[in-house]
Amino acid sequence: MLNQFKIKVRADMNLGVSFGIYQEPAAPIYERIKFDIIVDSEMSPEEIEKFKEITKQRCPCYYCLTTSIIPEIIFTRVDREL
Repeated sequence: MLNQFKIKVRADMNLGVSFGIYQEPAAPIYERIKFDIIVDSEMSPEEIEKFKEITKQRCPCYYCLTTSIIPEIIFTRVDREL
């Protein structure tokens, strides 16, 4: 049984690139992302490890962070009559 499930996320970020105040070469924005997951459960350590693997397989956020996905960005200009 799962009594409680908490997630703490820590991201070490370099926002210099986002704000345009970096020196060449540009550093990656995210240097590290850490998920601390606290589980209050009667599950065995083996069951918790299995739960962790299932979470990694099903979590859309984990997938996006671990897979190279190039988003398509479309700008559409709205013409206004003056």
